[in-house]
Amino acid sequence: IVVNLRPRAAGGLLLMGGGGALVHPGERTFEIKGVRPGAYVLVVQSMGGPSAAGAPFPIEVGEQHIDGVELSVSEGVQIAGRILSEGGAKGAMVRLELPDSVWTGVAPVTAGENGEFTLKGVYANPYRVRVAGLPANTYVKAVKLNGQVVNPDSVNFPAGAKLEILLGKASAELKGVVLVADEKPLAGATVALIPES
Repeated sequence: IVVNLRPRAAGGLLLMGGGGALVHPGERTFEIKGVRPGAYVLVVQSMGGPSAAGAPFPIEVGEQHIDGVELSVSEGVQIAGRILSEGGAKGAMVRLELPDSVWTGVAPVTAGENGEFTLKGVYANPYRVRVAGLPANTYVKAVKLNGQVVNPDSVNFPAGAKLEILLGKASAELKGVVLVADEKPLAGATVALIPES
């Protein structure tokens, strides 16, 4: 088990940097040295993988040493899920991310022939549901937990929950022209389509 200390920006976003320490097996203790004052989050992770082994622990570091920090570690629960798509979704990868970090969460899993997958080591944290490797011209239309539509950017998974990811066909096409102040076309401009929420 490794305990990582990640800096926290003003908006709560976890940043790279900080420090880490191995947990001593016998004493079950850890010590992180040389930490500058600031806002941090302690994340417990298993060796050899990105999966968190417990809920993130926010902590404020000042000028004084901090002792007696207790972190809860467990194996988490397994969440069974399925990607629903008319054309199938074999090979698509499902991942759960902690809301403040794109590099810490539950290790990605690959959907099988019928779109089924199992996520392991899921804890009582809100997660973001992310899917990669989707079939061409498809998108994530909805995410359901136990049959109810949920916000994919903040999902809490109770034990035994069933996750469904519904894919839709991306058939729409947008065309337009980028104009500068004098109504002349601007060559080489890049246009991005960004959802409102």
